[in-house]
Amino acid sequence: MALAFTNRAADADNSDAISYATPAFTPSASAGILVAVWTSKATAPDLPVLDLPSWLSGLWTTEIDNTVEANRRLTIFSGYTVASPGSAALTATFGLTQTACYIIVDDVTGQDVTDFVLQPISENEATGNTASITLASGLASTESAIWSACGTNVNEAIAPTGGETELADIGTTGPVSRLQTQFQINDTTSSVSWASSAVQVVIAALEVKA
Repeated sequence: MALAFTNRAADADNSDAISYATPAFTPSASAGILVAVWTSKATAPDLPVLDLPSWLSGLWTTEIDNTVEANRRLTIFSGYTVASPGSAALTATFGLTQTACYIIVDDVTGQDVTDFVLQPISENEATGNTASITLASGLASTESAIWSACGTNVNEAIAPTGGETELADIGTTGPVSRLQTQFQINDTTSSVSWASSAVQVVIAALEVKA
């Protein structure tokens, strides 16, 4: 079955807090779940801990963590949904107060049911208005895909530049930050751009195995 990606939640919260929650949503049944969390703090942000919503089957897997660019952090989680999911919010909790938190939740159907995430990778990009990342090796099949998340410290729309399909793009003006996710079937590179130069940029990607 072909991969089908859907954005389920995209929440930008620029308040000082220890815990941040998305609105309640219902994901696809027996799907793969990908969560991108972009956080800011006066110093290096703390690692988020996700709760276990009723639609989650088992536990979360942390695919990418400790990716810090000055005072921002991008963390990527993956999981599976149950066969008959209901509606529930997703909450990220931290050990100390953060100054903002952005959460994007995407799901994918048609994925491998035993291990749908391969080749997680992340990079801190130099100052500029573009970012690109390439998986270390080829895809498991031509039906597999690259999924990526990019966080910046400018609140400007992040756009795909290599034919990718955008899933979500959210941001706030204070603290100024942006988070975007996208995918492309049968490709190993993901690229994005925005209008003006950013000095804090993290991009992460992984293979979604069909």
